[in-house]
Amino acid sequence: MNNAEKNTYSITEKSGINHSTKAKKHSSFSDKEMFMFKLERVLSSVFASHKNHTHQSAKSRQSSWLLAAIALSVLFVFAMVPMHFSLAYELDIDGYKCYVSDPAEYHSVADEVSKTVSDIISSDYSLSVIPKFSRVVVNRNNLETFEDNSSELYAVLIEHADSLIVHGYALNIDGVPVAVSEDKTTLSFALNCYENSFADNLTQDVSITNDISIEYGLYPRSLVVNDTEELVALMNSDICQSGSYTVKSGDTAETIASAFGLTEEALTANIGLTSSMLTAGMTINMESVMPLLDVQVVKTEVYTETIPYETVITETADRYTTYRKTKVKGQNGTAEITANVTYVNGEEVSREIVSTAVISEPITERITIGTTKPPRWLPTGTFIMPVTGRVTSPYGYRGTEFHTGIDWGANKGTPIYASDGGTVIFAGTKGNYGKLVIIEHEDDVTTYYAHCSKLYVSKGDKVAQGDKIAAVGSTGRSTGPHLHFEIRINGKTVSPLDQINKKK
Repeated sequence: MNNAEKNTYSITEKSGINHSTKAKKHSSFSDKEMFMFKLERVLSSVFASHKNHTHQSAKSRQSSWLLAAIALSVLFVFAMVPMHFSLAYELDIDGYKCYVSDPAEYHSVADEVSKTVSDIISSDYSLSVIPKFSRVVVNRNNLETFEDNSSELYAVLIEHADSLIVHGYALNIDGVPVAVSEDKTTLSFALNCYENSFADNLTQDVSITNDISIEYGLYPRSLVVNDTEELVALMNSDICQSGSYTVKSGDTAETIASAFGLTEEALTANIGLTSSMLTAGMTINMESVMPLLDVQVVKTEVYTETIPYETVITETADRYTTYRKTKVKGQNGTAEITANVTYVNGEEVSREIVSTAVISEPITERITIGTTKPPRWLPTGTFIMPVTGRVTSPYGYRGTEFHTGIDWGANKGTPIYASDGGTVIFAGTKGNYGKLVIIEHEDDVTTYYAHCSKLYVSKGDKVAQGDKIAAVGSTGRSTGPHLHFEIRINGKTVSPLDQINKKK
């Protein structure tokens, strides 16, 4: 039996009250005062009548006292009724009944329910319930316990929103509910399945770094997911985050990308701007895709790592500063590394070396260098143009005859310069070459300067690169003034143009 079926003594009136109607409050205490006032007037009349008939007969006086006694009894009974009973409203909502002293009490609970549902679904919501009110006389104790009735009424009204909200267990990620299930175990099991999907035989630990909680309450029905596979798929999903950034002086695409946890390439693709296009005060609107859950995985990894070799340099005054020779070539060693590597969302964030085992030791490289300042004539190892002119005959075959050098046509007397520094090992006339200068450089390299009109050097002279050594002429086997130039390596001619300005 509910509250509306207890101690209801009389129904004075019935009326249907619309959900939005606010009824005036009825005070049971003012009804009692009015009733007592009327009884007082009745008793006053009785006693006044008794006083006016004091000389009546004994039988008449007895009747008067009896009437007074009855009046006192009536007064007592009706004085007690307002103390224990009161006018109220019987509230009927689809068969659920309770008492309220004023319809405003119902509307207060209804407003609270509407606000609660609106907050849960993040949208405006209004109850579609039409309450029915009936005026009744009810035991006052039933009204004094309306706080209990209000909780019960709240639950009844909440049930009318069950198409939008539901009682269940919510999986909260960083305080935000993302999935609701009727069973707490289903959510816990799905979390375990999700974590285990990141594990392999190298995994030491898998953990979710977000703030995770499972709490019972009222949640949007749209979040209900009871299937484990669907829950795991949800946990694997990404979320799109939007944000804005105001460019500061000195910002680059790289620094901004770092602030958003992106690579510079990803940032450039996102905003369509490069560092050269950024200006201070510019607002950048951008979106980034992030995983719903941040997963930290610790793996034990074993791998081979190179041990770099050391280099030892020995100096000698017996050699010029241009001298550098590797006596022992260095060789890297190898080591087997065991490390605990921590990844967050697949990206390495830390690496702890557990052990190192050397597989092969590195071999130290040993180099000797000279410290004596070289003379200006020392060969540089590169060649420059020995004369200014035009090529009249290149290196290579001319018909059936092989031309061992290159000819540059120039006026007679045009200066000829040493193509590189070295020692003059011949300066004189030699057969078809006519007047000829031969310079020996280092590493068995020599250069020939033929058909000269004048020679400015002698055998044994030291010449630097660019020194004037002769003048263009047409001596020997020649059809006109020109320089025949040869480069020989280990006694064999090579193409001069391939060697000029080539690094040694």
